[in-house]
Amino acid sequence: MLAPWLSVLLFWVWLRHAWAALLGYHAQLLCWRRRELLAAFRRRPARSHFAALPMLCSGLLLVWLLPGWARMPLGDWMAAHQLSPQGFLWMIPWFGLLHPRLEQLHWRPLCAATPWAHAAFAGYHALVLASLLPLWLLTLCTLGLALVSRIWQQFPEEFAVRTHQAADTGIALGALWLLQNSSSFL
Repeated sequence: MLAPWLSVLLFWVWLRHAWAALLGYHAQLLCWRRRELLAAFRRRPARSHFAALPMLCSGLLLVWLLPGWARMPLGDWMAAHQLSPQGFLWMIPWFGLLHPRLEQLHWRPLCAATPWAHAAFAGYHALVLASLLPLWLLTLCTLGLALVSRIWQQFPEEFAVRTHQAADTGIALGALWLLQNSSSFL
């Protein structure tokens, strides 16, 4: 459960480097889950298109509402974590497709073992968002992520992966749209 916490604390909070945080987290996941990795990528996709669409839209909606709530412009926040416009374009497929697969591979057995894993999953996301969101919204996001983690646990793994991919892709695409309309980043 400490994998994302270690990467986020070291690379995101201390060194303020988005890619290092993501790659450090994924390297840990690949190391600890290497046996399950090949099997996870061979599984047939779940038929979750109808469930994925609301998740995609929710990700877009969250980012669309962000400028009214954020403590700083999204472009400034990303630049503070050394995420360039070019780096962000690479982040979209990585964050939207690969990241959810690796997270589900890692967190699913942990969440099955203990309900505290849902809080750990949501909490590391809160570390990432702490410098961007006001406390009330950070609390709401953290509670929402813990609930979504709990809901994912009730469904087959591929369903959870596809809906997670849709939500993360929606967030990334929404952020891209927001950044294109911002003079502070692109």
